[in-house]
Amino acid sequence: MYKVKYKLIHMKGDECMKKITKMQILTGVLLMLYAVWEVSVYRWAQTLPASDPIIRVDLIIIYPVLLICIIISLIQFKRRRV
Repeated sequence: MYKVKYKLIHMKGDECMKKITKMQILTGVLLMLYAVWEVSVYRWAQTLPASDPIIRVDLIIIYPVLLICIIISLIQFKRRRV
């Protein structure tokens, strides 16, 4: 544990950035886009009459994609840090 902390403290900026993979960057971008999407859907839902049901079919695609990306990114993060 001490060695890991020592490595992280004494890394140069370039070495630390090399640890982030393209998949991790993609996951971060997808999570930010999802947050924007959720806000826009929430605002859209406010314009509907109260009697209209909101069926979120988009989540059938969004949730599995996000889940897969997050799992892959976490596995990469764990493997590169140890």
